This record gives sequence, C-alpha cells and structure tokens, in this order.
Amino acid sequence: MRHTLVCAAFLMAITAVAQDPAEHDSIDRDYSSELPRIAPTEPKDAAGAFEVKPGFRMELIAAEPLVRDPIAVAFDEDGRAYVVEMCGYSEERDEDISAIALLEDTDGDGKFDKRYDFLTGLKWPTAVACYGGGVFIGIPPDLIYCKDTNGDGAADINETVYTGFNWNNVQGMMNTFLWGPDGRIHASASSTGAEARLANDPKAPVLSLRGRDFAWDPKTRAMFAESGGAQYGMSYDDWGRKFVCHNSYHIQLVLFEDRYTARNPYLSAPNPRVDIPVDGPAADVFRISPVEPWRIVRTRLRVKGITPGIVEGGGTPAGYFTSATGITIYRGDAWPDEYRNNAFIGDVGSNLVHRKVMDPDGVSLKAHRPAGEEKTEFVRSTDIWFRPVQFANGPDGNLIVLDMYREYIEHPASLPPVIKKHLDLTSGRDRGRLWRIVPDGFTQPEIPKLGKASTADLVPLLAHKNAWHFETAARLICERQDKSVVPALEDLAKKCPAELGRKNALYALSTLGALTPKLVLDGLGDSSPMVRANAVRLAEAFIKDAEVLAKLVSMTADDNNLVRYQLAYTLGDALHADAYGALVELAKKDGADKWVHFAVLSSSFEGSASMLATLLADDAYRAKPESASMLASLAEQVGARGIDLEITSTLAGIDALPGNESPLAQAQVRALMQGLTIGGKSAQAKDILAKSQKAQALLAQSLENARKTAPDANADVAARVDAIKTLGFDSFEQNKDVLPPLLNVLQPAEVQLAALAGLRKFDAPEIAAILVAGWNDFSPQVRAQTIEALFSRKAWTLKLLDAIEAQQIKANQLDSTRIRALQTSADPDIKGRAEKLLAQFNYGSRQHVVDAYQEALQLSGNVDEGKKIYLDNCSKCHMLQGKGFAVGPDLSTVANAGAEKILINVLDPNREVNPQYMNYTIDTYDLETHSGVIASESATSITLKRANGETDTILRVNIENIRSDNLSIMPEGWEEAINKQQMADLIAYLSSIK
Repeated sequence: MRHTLVCAAFLMAITAVAQDPAEHDSIDRDYSSELPRIAPTEPKDAAGAFEVKPGFRMELIAAEPLVRDPIAVAFDEDGRAYVVEMCGYSEERDEDISAIALLEDTDGDGKFDKRYDFLTGLKWPTAVACYGGGVFIGIPPDLIYCKDTNGDGAADINETVYTGFNWNNVQGMMNTFLWGPDGRIHASASSTGAEARLANDPKAPVLSLRGRDFAWDPKTRAMFAESGGAQYGMSYDDWGRKFVCHNSYHIQLVLFEDRYTARNPYLSAPNPRVDIPVDGPAADVFRISPVEPWRIVRTRLRVKGITPGIVEGGGTPAGYFTSATGITIYRGDAWPDEYRNNAFIGDVGSNLVHRKVMDPDGVSLKAHRPAGEEKTEFVRSTDIWFRPVQFANGPDGNLIVLDMYREYIEHPASLPPVIKKHLDLTSGRDRGRLWRIVPDGFTQPEIPKLGKASTADLVPLLAHKNAWHFETAARLICERQDKSVVPALEDLAKKCPAELGRKNALYALSTLGALTPKLVLDGLGDSSPMVRANAVRLAEAFIKDAEVLAKLVSMTADDNNLVRYQLAYTLGDALHADAYGALVELAKKDGADKWVHFAVLSSSFEGSASMLATLLADDAYRAKPESASMLASLAEQVGARGIDLEITSTLAGIDALPGNESPLAQAQVRALMQGLTIGGKSAQAKDILAKSQKAQALLAQSLENARKTAPDANADVAARVDAIKTLGFDSFEQNKDVLPPLLNVLQPAEVQLAALAGLRKFDAPEIAAILVAGWNDFSPQVRAQTIEALFSRKAWTLKLLDAIEAQQIKANQLDSTRIRALQTSADPDIKGRAEKLLAQFNYGSRQHVVDAYQEALQLSGNVDEGKKIYLDNCSKCHMLQGKGFAVGPDLSTVANAGAEKILINVLDPNREVNPQYMNYTIDTYDLETHSGVIASESATSITLKRANGETDTILRVNIENIRSDNLSIMPEGWEEAINKQQMADLIAYLSSIK
C-alpha cells in the first residue's frame, strides 16, 4: 500500500511534466497539479516501510491518537512513559498546543495502550526527566517540576524551578535530561544557551550557558555549568563518557569536565567537544526514501534557472548528515553484546537511523561504520514521514525510537511561495509514533514496578545490564536516602562480579553520603580499569586523606591510559607536593598526548613552579620532542601567578641549563615574560628578569635575533612570525622601525598579519596613526584586521573616526556590524561622534533590499563566476570545498535551504540569527576590546573567532564586560558589493555543492 501511494505520486508528477512543456514553467504558474500530498502510512502498515539490519525488526509500541509529535521520553520507575509532544513545531509556539503525555502499558505486552494528559496547553516543551514521583520538564524559558499527587494522571503540582533559557531558535533549545550517577540531572543547553537562575528569586546568581551544558541537583536545586554545548541529543556510555551531536556533526565526544578548568584561571581551555568519526562530521548517509513531489518540482525549476538551487536526484539519492539528532549509546540487555556502547544517531531529513562503533584512539575514540553497513544504514525507511528525532534505552532492553512523524521537515524560508502556498507545513502534528528495535527471537520480559520495590531490593539492580534498571535503581536510592542499605551497597562494591555493578555501587554510596576512604581505596585497586577510573574521580572527595592520596600518587604506573588521564585531573584537587610529583610523572609518561598535556596543566596551577623545576632538571625529559611545549606552559603559569619566590626558582632553573640548550632557555624566558603579561605585570617584567643576568642576556639575545629575522625576506615565514611575536616583549620604541614596514602588501600575508598583531599589543597613540596612514596600501585581509585593531582601544577608535571624517578611510569601507557598533557604543565620546559622522547609515528593515534582488532568482547563474565571488567575499568567514575559514555556518548544509533562503541569508543576515553565530564584544581590564563569534567557552576563558579564522582567547580574569548586540557576525550591505547577476552566480555556485 505504501509503495503504491509513493509511485502514484511520482507518476502524477511525471505526467504533469509531460503535459506541460518547459516553456510553461514560470514563477507565476499554478503547480497544484504537480504537488500531490504524500499520504501518511497508517500505523497498521507502517512497519512495512522499513529496511532494518538483518536480525532485527521494528515494532510499533505507540501511535496516534495515543501519542503525537514525540520528541523526548522519560520512563518512570514503573515503566510508564512521559512523552514530550511538541505539536507547535516549528512555527506555532503561541498556539499552546503542545503537551506532556503519560503512556501506560496495562497488559504487559510491551505496547502502550493508555494515555493520560499529564500536562497540556504548552508552547515548545523540549525535555523531561523523572524525579520524586514527578517530572522535571524543559519549556524554555523555564524549567519546571510537575507531579500528580492524586493518581488521576494529570499534574496538580506545577512549579517553575529555573528560568532564563533562550527559545529564539526552535532547533536550538535546551533538551535531553539524563539522570547521572552523581545524583544530578544533566542536560544540553543547546546552541541558544541561557542566562539561567532560580525562578523564585530575581536576585539569584545567574549561570551563563554559552557553548556549555548544565546539570542540577534536584534536592538542593543548585545548578552547574558542564562541558558540551552541542545542539540536540546527549548520551553516556558505561565508562561515563559523554557524547553529543550537532546538525552535520553527527558524533562528538566530550573529553573533559568544565569544573577542572576552573581551578587554573590562567589556562586557556580547548574546545572539549571533539569530532570522532573517521568518515568526517558530515558523513555520507544512504537513504531509500523517495524525493517528495514538492522537491521534484523545485528541483526542475532550479535546473531551468527559474528557481536556482541544488539539483537533487530521484529514486534513492545518497546524501550526508545535515540533521543529526538524538545521539544515544545503546546500553540495553535485549540485544547481542556486540551492540553495547554502540552509538545511534537519527537523520530526520533522510529518514534513517545511523550506527557507529568505536575504537580507542589515545584517550579519545574513533567512530566508524560497522562491517556490513558501509553502504547502508541500521534502519532506513521509504516513508518520508518517518522522522527519528530521539532515542532511549527502554525498560525492555531495546532501543526506543521517537518518530515525530511529519509530512514536511523543511525550513519555511527555503520554500518558494509558488510551492509553499500548496503545502501544509503543520501536516502531521496530530500524528506520531514510538518504535522499538527488537532482535529476532525477542520475547517480552515482565517490567518490574520499581516504585513499589524496597530499597534493599533495588541494590542488586545496580548490577543489571539494562541501563533503565540500574539508572532507575540508582535514582530511587538517591531519592529515598535510606541508609539501611549501606552494608549491601558496600558488599556490592567489593564483591559484585559485574564491573558495572561495582562502579554503580560506589556512586550510589556517594549519593547517600556513605562513601568512605576505605571503599574508595578498594575501587582504586579494582581489576577493572573502568571501575578504577571512576574511583579516581570519586576519590576527589577524600583527596586530603593520606592513604587515598598515596594510592593516587602510585597510580601513575597504572597500565590503562584512561585511568591515568582521569588521574591527571583528579590530582589537581590535592594541592600537595606528592600530587605535583605524580603530575610530573604523568607529564613524562603521557605528555605527548595533547589531552593529557591539558589535564596536567589544569591541575598544576599551585604547583607549576615545583613541577617546572623538576622537569627542567631532568636531562632525559628535556630531550623529548614534546617537552618544549609543557615546559613553556609551566613557565607561563609561573609568570602569570607572579609570586616572587616561584619566579626566582624558575630563573634559577633556567640559569642551570647547559649552554648548548640556549634555544630552550630562551623559550623559557619568553614564556615567563608572556606569563607576566597575562598576569598583569608586563610593566615590571624586565625588572623581574633583572634577578638573573643569564635571563636578561637570553632575552636580549632573543630580541636581537628577532629584530634580524623578522624583516629577513630569506628567512622561513614561520620563523619570521615567531620572531615578530618575540618582539612583543620589547617596547614600541624599540620596534617602531621594524614592525610597520612589515605591513607592506609585498610581504607574505602571515608576516603582515603577525606584524599587525604585534603592533596591537602596544598601547602607543602613534600606532593608530601608522595604521590609518597605511590603509590605502593594505590588502583586504590586513584591512579587516586593521579595523579590529582600531576598535581594540578607545583612543585608536577615536583616531578611526578622525580618519573617516578626514576621508582617509571611507565610511562605506566598514561593514554594517562595525558601523552599528560605533553608533551604539557604550562610550559617549565614540557614540556621539559616530552618530554625526555615520548618520547616513540607518540599518532598519532589509525587506526592500531582498525584494529588489528577487530578479536575481530569475537570472541564469554561472557556477564558475559564483565560485570567484565566494572566494573573494564569503570565504573569509565560511568554509566550502576546503576553501575558506569556518567562522560562520557550514555552507554545504546552508545551500540545501534553496535559492530564496540563500538570498535572504546574504542580504538580510539578521532576519534569523542563530545564537551560535552572533557577534560578541569583550572589554578587558587592560583596556582592549575584542569582537567575534564565541568559538568555545570554558570556566576560565572565552575564545572569539572572526573573519579569516582569526581568534582571540581571553581569560575570564581579564574580562571586564561582555555584551552582544544580538546581530549576526555577518555584516549587512552586500548589495553594495554584489550586483544581481553576481548574486545569481553566487547562488548557482552554492547550489551546485552536493
């Protein structure tokens, strides 16, 4: 039946084409005859549309009218399902038609057959988690707690717990609430982030969540920032490792916890999210669903140039991840063991479920397609209504699939009006399905009613293979706080044959406040590296215990690198000489791994001087290639701390270095100087170095060498750039004859930009005059960074306004983002002058510009010319086909939105701003200003990224103010640089990318 309906739709479209010759196609034509609706497959026939991995099948466990638009689920202690129904997706938030449904299986057959309207009349609910007989629910801007106290299935307690979560992007709101073994609920803040606080106290501290996730203690209501920051979906494996996904980034591993970075205020943290698929983030996927009739018509119009856009294939087109969602690690007990800890990711646009298996890669992982699935998917459907948005490990041990079941999943702006007017984008909001993927031979188990189980009966379940069993048992033990089970938990932690049971027992004891140093010591000596690694983490609560610390110190010899990796973080809590000695051993053993390198540095703040002294005195270590980076990082920390005794010790270590290691000694002095600058002591740096004649001589030699190398056209470019950086340790007076000439357009671009960055470090009024004077001779790339430099200090910004007034720099050479920044500056002097000088720039509605460029959609575009336009104008902030810089969105996915959407994105970039690409401005205590999109954020630093991939990492200790004007990093005004034919060419090029 399903196949017949799809074929009928194609025949109607093909017949329409045959009856209407090409000359009849136009933007004004009525295409209703070619846009037959694709009928939904009724629930009783739906399983026939799937192609599933041999040995498995899809079973329907709930369907409309029992459930609608499911996007999240939480199974309570009795196996009932709280389902988030987002019926208001994607444009009907204010209709208040979404709900939380409570589903129950009354006859034990594994299928839900009873529904309660637990909570109705909602806007855009996104997530749910069980706790205390009720549920926490995410409904941005709020996070609420609801509970049914009278047994009628409807919530009669409705408490707003937190508020401040953003909801301005329907695809980027908080989601995925998961119970953690630490007794907290963990969640994704997604791309919109939050300024979250307790709802009942307007004066409560605000937790800023930009590029980070969060967790909260349901008992105390304390909230914490966590590493993460992806879009939709989050999961943990048995080790406790966190996985996330984000649109075309279909599987990422989070490699460290945010709290560890907070201990070292002078350490800039890398992005904790790492892409791990060997086939790349936007990997190929292999769909079997047909192309919808509206897409066929749109493709034909694009081919003819009536509606330029990507030309899509028919039948069984292959694509790539553009809508990765719901990543879930399988941890059930119904499937063969080989599937445990596999990752499953949905792609709603391609109607499929993708599987990845993972292998170790240092302390990280490599994810790859399993054998037999190289050119297929674990589950794929011919039904375009199949939309697998989220997954869950079910009480029955199977993987549960949440199928939103919509006819259209397409951004409205990507649909030409000539097509859109015939479509119902709400189609399917009264439908939805829950599936389970079951293995052949599966028989339905009896689902225990854990809510009625005694706490003693819950303890053995911590060793259960099924995640629902052991996570629910752990949650209930935490909720009840029944200390009578402590002996049983202790016994489980010591004697359970299953490593998962021993690990879970240790965490359960911790949530009861019953974990002891002796139990931790037992865990640290466990035969399982998974248990040992988690015991190391739990040992942080007893780090001051002499026996625990001694054991931790001895574990630098552990034969498992993941245990040692966790150890590198945990030792930082000890603040003890023995711990720093152990960190030295880890640096020697594992320091070549960049993640262990970072872990050691995160723990070394208080002990950086002693660690550096030990490592500098080790001849064998200094000979290792990786030693230079670690030694420089430690010296920088010593300088940043600025403690006289530590600096003296470091200078003594440098003095003791053999004469034939002068390059290393010079690098140590430079790193120490850099640290002093970071710590706000740049003015005293040379006086501090005066304590060591050798250090003074080394610095003088470094500067002399740098002054020779920087302008040397015959020297290696990398060496020249490094020399320019070294010159930053001297005064502007000493560099004014060296650096300005390096801005010349005949110099290599890397040298020009390094010279500009070097000049920017000096607070000298002459520098602004130098930059203005050279403006007309600068390359476009240098001009962009010159503007960034002139914006970095108030005095320089005023010089920029002087230059605009004197016509040395034309106002229209600044992009709209900069002009708006001047017009809205918080500084009254800058704002006042800008309002007068730039009054002609009035950025209001851009619709008239979009309307004026509609003609470009009718013009035939030249792909080759469009590529040139892209390289000249767009590649500064966008990456495509390996060309450009990844500052803004990935254009390989944006191109799929269609010509109209591309046109709007170019001409009206602020119409719909993804918070991920919003421009931020940071003012620092050393009177500098930086701007760009937030590329990454940690407890100690924020990294901004801007055109040409330039980045600035600013330590939080140096941030005075951070603000956003809620505008895109992409400037307005492209109509002044790109005419209509060029726009058609650009669209043709972007649309040609597959």
